[in-house]
Amino acid sequence: RIAMLRATVVASREKGATVWVGGLAEPVQQVAAECADGWNAWGIGVDEFAAKAARVRALEVPDDFECTWGGLVVVGEDDDRAAEKARRLHAPPETIVGGPASVARALDRFGAAGADWVIAAPVDSQAAENAHLLGEVKQLVTR
Repeated sequence: RIAMLRATVVASREKGATVWVGGLAEPVQQVAAECADGWNAWGIGVDEFAAKAARVRALEVPDDFECTWGGLVVVGEDDDRAAEKARRLHAPPETIVGGPASVARALDRFGAAGADWVIAAPVDSQAAENAHLLGEVKQLVTR
């Protein structure tokens, strides 16, 4: 399977695609470092992300190699509304929950831990107010 992943990454990059390889297993991280443009971790905590991103970067990646984090968020007008929304949506425990300032602080921690990009996926992705609230988060993120 790792050989298939490597071949797919190489073929995609040969066609001009930017490729991030996602996964927490060491062989997957090795493929990312060897032949991808970046590596992505999904839904892990800041400390685990920092350790894994440092490990991937230690594999002699190019200067423009990117480490990215992705995870679920529930953002509301304020922390209390976000917490109520998370309960109503049965958000998983690893979800980042809060008002724009709280979510921005949480995402900043991933930046400090080595994330070049964060991918914030709202649990309620079809809710129209998320665009406005995530826009507020983006303005507050300092990294």
